[in-house]
Amino acid sequence: MSSRRLSLALSAMLLLGSAACQLNRVDGSRVDPQRSDLLRELLVAYAANAFDGWRAHVAEDAAASWNNLEMDGVELIAGLAAAHTLFDAIELKDLRVVTVADAGEAATSFARTMWCATVRSNGARVALPIQITVEWSGDRIVAFHEVFDNGALETAMGAGG
Repeated sequence: MSSRRLSLALSAMLLLGSAACQLNRVDGSRVDPQRSDLLRELLVAYAANAFDGWRAHVAEDAAASWNNLEMDGVELIAGLAAAHTLFDAIELKDLRVVTVADAGEAATSFARTMWCATVRSNGARVALPIQITVEWSGDRIVAFHEVFDNGALETAMGAGG
């Protein structure tokens, strides 16, 4: 076997081996595509101004935050809905979600995306990278934390005004 073929074979084995380790770890954690898909669906629904799924999957007493603004699950959903009164054409570009679950009902999802929207008051287009961490108990969100550049958002909202 040539050294090139050997190198390719070893690379393939390492890649497949590392993927298997990520799917079922010794500590019992595993990648959870179902909750990743659910979070992705909820985020797409947010962009479409649809919140029935959020109401079904967010615990009312969930610990939630945007940067350092803390709220519960009810306030989270209200805040997400309120974004549609301030912004038009909300989009989540390049949305990526991965979830790691333990051996029980708990799991943590990590999401990142480019949040894009048009400020209603002045027509400014804004694009912000955001990161979201979600903690699950079963199919219920018990914690939701989002971080983004609040200063850039405030600047865009004040542009031209």
